[in-house]
Amino acid sequence: MRRRKASPQGKRQLQAYTRALCVLTRMRYGESLSHAARIEHIKPATARKYLGPHLRQGASGKPRNASESDRLTAEMNVSAESSLSLKMRLERIRRGELEKVRRRFSWAVLAIVAGKIGMDLGLIDPSWVVSKFPSHNLADLLLVPRAWPWWQLTLTTDAVLTVLLFFFVDAVSARLEAPRAWSGDTVLRLVLAVSFVRAVLALLTISYFLCLALLAVAPNSIYYWLI
Repeated sequence: MRRRKASPQGKRQLQAYTRALCVLTRMRYGESLSHAARIEHIKPATARKYLGPHLRQGASGKPRNASESDRLTAEMNVSAESSLSLKMRLERIRRGELEKVRRRFSWAVLAIVAGKIGMDLGLIDPSWVVSKFPSHNLADLLLVPRAWPWWQLTLTTDAVLTVLLFFFVDAVSARLEAPRAWSGDTVLRLVLAVSFVRAVLALLTISYFLCLALLAVAPNSIYYWLI
């Protein structure tokens, strides 16, 4: 007889189901069932009851692994509390591979900006900063000494927002279960607003460099297309 997956009924069961889904998310990022369950304040047996076939065990005695995909999304959106959606978004920002790459790039941008500010103030030897770049042409292109073109401002603002968003999300995640947790709606609106601003800034900056690349490759074709 096929075993039916446990479904949440009532407030306490819904909370347990919500925590079990968060355990599944953590396991897909490499955490063990016991560790993820301890973080989410749920018993491993309870998580197994709700997750069912989405936890796989290769051989006897081996630790359980999360399935690569599931069909829980639609049910989650209908039955789970709004805090689940918030927690998933925060985990995606904290642990998502794209966000990790973006943060590393942002730190590199901020390091270049700090070097440029130091050059403008006379605190850093310009030749030392230029020596850190693969070529002098690239250093002149990215640094633009004694000037701050608009694309540098958008790039710097994007990098600052990315770093601040990570620290904000990390602080909020640590306080989700606290008695005086911040309002979920306020946090979600702020995260969405910052993400939207970052997307707009990134689109403007990328479009600028894309236009420069197209003009460098085929200037005559671009000019003909514009007129």
